[in-house]
Amino acid sequence: MLMQAPVRPFMDAAALHARLQFVLAYVPLAQAHPDPSTITGPEPSLRPLFDNAEHGNITGVEPAHPLGERMVAVSIQHRTPRFFMPLDYVALDLAAGFGLRLTLRREANGGVKRWDHPRIVSPGPQGMVFHVLRILGDAQPGEVVIQKAHGDGSFDKHYLGRDGLIIIADDAVRGPGSIHRQTRRGRIDLLRRAEECFVANLGKADLPASLKGEDYVRLLTLAFALSDWRHGRLDGQLPVLMRPLPDASGLDGAEA
Repeated sequence: MLMQAPVRPFMDAAALHARLQFVLAYVPLAQAHPDPSTITGPEPSLRPLFDNAEHGNITGVEPAHPLGERMVAVSIQHRTPRFFMPLDYVALDLAAGFGLRLTLRREANGGVKRWDHPRIVSPGPQGMVFHVLRILGDAQPGEVVIQKAHGDGSFDKHYLGRDGLIIIADDAVRGPGSIHRQTRRGRIDLLRRAEECFVANLGKADLPASLKGEDYVRLLTLAFALSDWRHGRLDGQLPVLMRPLPDASGLDGAEA
């Protein structure tokens, strides 16, 4: 059972700094190992990520090893944890740290209520919705990210590792020509909206005044790029990290 603690509305400076250091620690690994399967030594420690980790709708965070893999268990709104790869957790946590919120939407499924896959939403009646599976897969318009089914057709909605996701055409799910709004909004839209929320809430959050929106979105972009490299892109394209790295200069001076 994940421990519950009073939840702050925003990620604080210490938690942001821990995520910054975790992301930057992966940069030399990525540069030395274009093929991540060649990594033989230890990877950056997860331990600093768990201090002051609760904020917004993220109500519990702890290490986990489902299927023997190093992952992060995240409780959203005090619900049963979802399991994320470490860099995916950090990227999503950063995105939801300053105004956007991770949520679980309750839907009807054959008359039975269930908790669906997590989403990131922006506040307000005109708020945007970003489906987490699409963000992890960096799906493009007309593409849908789904979980791989087990041999019996079932799947574990709690396990959100990259190896359990695939990208398919929207037509395969909804029928030809039936592209819906939720299949268009993707990672680049999330980055843009996350930066807007960061700038709008910077004065309310416990952060250094010198930190700028462009610094934050550069860190967020780098976290996703590193996760693409570490776990492989679902669409088979070259990982973003194999192209020039996003500029991380200036971020390493953030105060804890």
